[in-house]
Amino acid sequence: MAGIYSLLNEKFQDDSGIGQLRSVLEGLLPELETSNSKDVTEALKQAKSLIGEVPGSYGIKSPLSKARRWFQKADADRQKAREFVDESLSVLASEIAWRQDAKQNMLPSIREYAEALKPTVGLRSQP
Repeated sequence: MAGIYSLLNEKFQDDSGIGQLRSVLEGLLPELETSNSKDVTEALKQAKSLIGEVPGSYGIKSPLSKARRWFQKADADRQKAREFVDESLSVLASEIAWRQDAKQNMLPSIREYAEALKPTVGLRSQP
């Protein structure tokens, strides 16, 4: 049980990398407004790569794929691509919120439960 606590504790840490994704996504917004399609496509590709390195970030990365597709067309729709980046920011905010909530409300209970089980682990296997 202590292993589960350690795993969850690691998942909910602020340094998991998910908090830094906001600056990556917000950095795309000026690119969407001013850069040419090729540059925006490359920026979206790099952002997806960075985001993909963070565990549990698929929901944040997925809308960026859709935004990138809009810029691969001859008639790139900057507004539509912006909506997908905004969607990624929204998913990011909800990911951060549930992790913070779980860290504050759930993790202490799991820690307490793991500590209560420590003295009993292994007793069942004894004759």
